[in-house]
Amino acid sequence: MKKLWIPLLIVAALVGAYLVVNSRLDARARAAVAAMKAAGHPMTAEDLDPVFNAGSESTAKVVEAAAAMLNDEDIAQLKYLDTLGWRKDRAGLQTFLARNAKVYELVMLVSAMPPADFGMNIRDGLAAKITTNLQQIAGFRTLLRIQARELTASGQPDSALRALDASAALTHIFAEPVFIYHLVSMLRMDSVFTEAAEVAPKAGVPAIERLIARFQGLDFKADQYRAVQADVVTTDIGIVRGQTMTLKAFGGLVGFLLRALPPCRNYPRARFLELIARQLEVLPKPSYEGREALAQLDSLGQRGKDLMSRLAAAYSFNVSEFYGRAERMTAWRDIAVLGLRALVLKKRTGRLPAKLEDFATDAPLDRFSGKPYVYRVLPDGFMVHSVGTDGKDDNGTAREDLVFKVNL
Repeated sequence: MKKLWIPLLIVAALVGAYLVVNSRLDARARAAVAAMKAAGHPMTAEDLDPVFNAGSESTAKVVEAAAAMLNDEDIAQLKYLDTLGWRKDRAGLQTFLARNAKVYELVMLVSAMPPADFGMNIRDGLAAKITTNLQQIAGFRTLLRIQARELTASGQPDSALRALDASAALTHIFAEPVFIYHLVSMLRMDSVFTEAAEVAPKAGVPAIERLIARFQGLDFKADQYRAVQADVVTTDIGIVRGQTMTLKAFGGLVGFLLRALPPCRNYPRARFLELIARQLEVLPKPSYEGREALAQLDSLGQRGKDLMSRLAAAYSFNVSEFYGRAERMTAWRDIAVLGLRALVLKKRTGRLPAKLEDFATDAPLDRFSGKPYVYRVLPDGFMVHSVGTDGKDDNGTAREDLVFKVNL
């Protein structure tokens, strides 16, 4: 009989330890949720319902109709034509545009509509539906840009700027603030800005000013912030339900523990929320203030190969990568707006401004240096440039530099 007490005591001790550990981890996770709420972040599906429900199903249907007409072969040809340029294969470009005239018409229609509701349900957590049209939506921007090239070549630069305006409007095509959607909304936007530098000198002032207003309305940082907030809710719902992205990514044992044992879910939940709260504090900062701090925080989420670290890393996502892209697009937006404002002044007065302060006393600072963007008058025009990720001014010649150059 005494021999039975030994295993019973062991079992009781293990159960007691399990309950104590689970209680403490649960309390830590609940404290992390409370801290996020206190900081003003949405933490439940109900918090995000107004945002997710604000999208238009009608817009989604038009997008889906356009996407259904743009197959994989079309997307491959779009990339080819975009790389080659209309000057080398204008006949091929014209044939392609004629065959996809209906797609262009629908995309132009979408650009004037409210954001689309693609039916994502935040309550599904990591199993939430993602639209299958992401590749086609990225292709729409390329289609609009090559259409702008053809319109310019045909002597219709104002119409070309309207196509670029529509391409910029696609940045807000998604109503659902999801990380992957935010990434897609930024794809190829740098090419839209550089295309504007080529087309705008041939266009009228009203068309340029409309495009300036559109560019000024692009807030990649705000979109990124709300996308991260929404992904926190999605991930937190997934953790509570024991969902994982893929068992292959984290190992069968890790996946099993995350799904089966509450303590193994509460630990990564607490770690994830504590880390993301610190990352959200850094996100609004420009690159010269926030890049290194965010990279260090990202490394904390991925550190270690032991079981507990792997549990915690299962729900970490690389915020730095998306932060860097949003910073680049914000810098591109800034220099494009400044460059177009300089061009408008040239068209109105007949003279290029000598320095940045002559046309932009309210100019934002370079996202990568904390200093004013660089404006230079050139023999054949002018340029506005950002020093880029290395923070060094290479006169707009280095690969890292972002350059909005206008030839006159």
